[in-house]
Amino acid sequence: MNKIRNAAFISVLLLLAANSAWAAVQTDCPFGLLDDPAPGSCGRYLDANGDQLCDYSQTADELARAAAGNSQTALNNGAAARQAAPATKSSIGNALSSRYPLIPVLALGTALYLLSYYASKARYISVLVHRRIWNVLLLVFFLLSAFSGLFLVLRINYRLNISWPFNLLYWHVETGIVMAAISVYHILWHIPYFKCIFITTKKAGVEKCEDKSTKF
Repeated sequence: MNKIRNAAFISVLLLLAANSAWAAVQTDCPFGLLDDPAPGSCGRYLDANGDQLCDYSQTADELARAAAGNSQTALNNGAAARQAAPATKSSIGNALSSRYPLIPVLALGTALYLLSYYASKARYISVLVHRRIWNVLLLVFFLLSAFSGLFLVLRINYRLNISWPFNLLYWHVETGIVMAAISVYHILWHIPYFKCIFITTKKAGVEKCEDKSTKF
């Protein structure tokens, strides 16, 4: 059991560390926009510092500069950022797809899974421990993705402004990516079980499928 907890804890740390560098420049915009100019791309546009940029789409550094009275500098920085990586009303989808590291997360998750898989094949750990590790990780990332999604709904629909020390939308997406990847591994384990369910129609056959599921 200690091996399972340690392996699961190390895997979570590695997956979160892989995204930490990406999160440094994230914003609170629910659409993932960066330095969204007036009049804004949605009805939640807010410009409390008067720099003609939506406060939700600005990074913490930009907001700090604007609060210090250097609005012109913040505006210039925002213009430079828009030129380097434009995110306008017509490119919300592109902004969302380019801001979240999909391939690195999937590659790291697959590498960790293969490492655990070959460790079980080489009998450094048992197959049962290998599967328990990934079942625990699936539960952890499901809970992270589910509850972060609920908080996002509360913030957007009911304007419940809860301050977080990180970009909640960013980590909701990233934990969802990891959860989806682990779900694929989980489904692959149970392919014989699902084949049995969808192909077998007799009652006795269905019961046989349920008995087979206990092997997983």
